[in-house]
Amino acid sequence: MTMKLDLFTWPPLIAIFLNITLALLALKQNPRSRLHRLFALWNFCVAVWNVGALIMQTAPSAEAALHSGLYIPGLLPSHIGIH
Repeated sequence: MTMKLDLFTWPPLIAIFLNITLALLALKQNPRSRLHRLFALWNFCVAVWNVGALIMQTAPSAEAALHSGLYIPGLLPSHIGIH
């Protein structure tokens, strides 16, 4: 399956790259800080959310897009990481 690269696929791709980059930079700067780890976890979860959005936008059919919506709740691990 090939991914169609149109105007609507670029924002999630850029967001995935930026979120992962920010998370890695925060962990590199101070990996022992609870705030930095929480920020990195938040960015990784948002990157997962963006992957789900990208899959939904590049899905070949409406049924496939609806099924890929299961990946969108990427923020669930952030609630576990706070405590």
